[in-house]
Amino acid sequence: AIFSSGYSFLVEMAFWVERAGFRTGEVPITFVNRTEGASKISKLEIYKAMYTIARLRTSALPWERIMAIYHAQFERR
Repeated sequence: AIFSSGYSFLVEMAFWVERAGFRTGEVPITFVNRTEGASKISKLEIYKAMYTIARLRTSALPWERIMAIYHAQFERR
Protein backbone atom coordinates (compact mmCIF):
# COMPACT_ATOMS: atom_id res chain seq x y z
CA ALA A 1 0.00 0.00 0.00
CA ILE A 2 1.15 3.52 -0.70
CA PHE A 3 1.12 5.67 2.44
CA SER A 4 2.46 8.95 1.03
CA SER A 5 0.81 11.90 -0.62
CA GLY A 6 2.08 15.05 -2.32
CA TYR A 7 5.70 15.07 -3.47
CA SER A 8 6.44 12.13 -1.16
CA PHE A 9 4.13 10.02 -3.32
CA LEU A 10 6.67 10.25 -6.17
CA VAL A 11 9.47 9.13 -3.88
CA GLU A 12 7.49 6.15 -2.63
CA MET A 13 6.28 5.14 -6.09
CA ALA A 14 9.85 5.21 -7.44
CA PHE A 15 10.92 2.98 -4.55
CA TRP A 16 8.18 0.37 -5.12
CA VAL A 17 8.56 0.39 -8.91
CA GLU A 18 12.30 -0.30 -8.59
CA ARG A 19 11.66 -2.90 -5.88
CA ALA A 20 9.20 -4.72 -8.17
CA GLY A 21 11.95 -5.03 -10.78
CA PHE A 22 10.62 -2.57 -13.32
CA ARG A 23 13.04 -0.38 -15.21
CA THR A 24 12.85 3.34 -14.68
CA GLY A 25 14.39 6.21 -16.53
CA GLU A 26 14.66 9.93 -16.53
CA VAL A 27 13.46 12.38 -19.11
CA PRO A 28 15.72 15.41 -19.38
CA ILE A 29 14.08 18.78 -18.97
CA THR A 30 15.28 22.36 -18.93
CA PHE A 31 14.56 23.86 -15.54
CA VAL A 32 14.39 27.63 -15.29
CA ASN A 33 14.52 29.19 -11.83
CA ARG A 34 11.65 31.44 -10.82
CA THR A 35 12.21 35.11 -11.53
CA GLU A 36 9.50 36.17 -9.09
CA GLY A 37 7.20 34.62 -6.53
CA ALA A 38 7.96 31.91 -4.02
CA SER A 39 8.45 28.18 -4.19
CA LYS A 40 5.26 26.14 -4.06
CA ILE A 41 6.88 23.35 -2.07
CA SER A 42 6.58 23.83 1.67
CA LYS A 43 9.06 22.88 4.37
CA LEU A 44 6.51 20.32 5.54
CA GLU A 45 6.66 18.60 2.12
CA ILE A 46 10.45 18.50 2.34
CA TYR A 47 10.29 16.92 5.80
CA LYS A 48 7.65 14.45 4.62
CA ALA A 49 9.89 13.39 1.73
CA MET A 50 12.87 12.88 4.07
CA TYR A 51 10.67 10.88 6.45
CA THR A 52 9.39 8.76 3.55
CA ILE A 53 12.94 7.97 2.43
CA ALA A 54 13.94 6.98 5.98
CA ARG A 55 10.77 4.89 6.43
CA LEU A 56 11.23 3.05 3.15
CA ARG A 57 14.93 2.47 3.74
CA THR A 58 14.45 1.00 7.20
CA SER A 59 11.60 -1.20 6.02
CA ALA A 60 13.77 -2.46 3.15
CA LEU A 61 16.62 -3.70 5.32
CA PRO A 62 15.06 -6.96 6.59
CA TRP A 63 13.81 -7.80 3.10
CA GLU A 64 17.31 -7.42 1.67
CA ARG A 65 18.71 -9.81 4.28
CA ILE A 66 15.99 -12.37 3.57
CA MET A 67 16.64 -12.22 -0.18
CA ALA A 68 20.41 -12.52 0.33
CA ILE A 69 19.90 -15.69 2.39
CA TYR A 70 17.43 -17.04 -0.17
CA HIS A 71 19.84 -16.49 -3.08
CA ALA A 72 22.80 -17.88 -1.12
CA GLN A 73 20.93 -21.16 -0.57
CA PHE A 74 20.28 -21.59 -4.28
CA GLU A 75 23.88 -20.76 -5.24
CA ARG A 76 25.11 -23.69 -3.12
CA ARG A 77 23.06 -26.20 -5.10
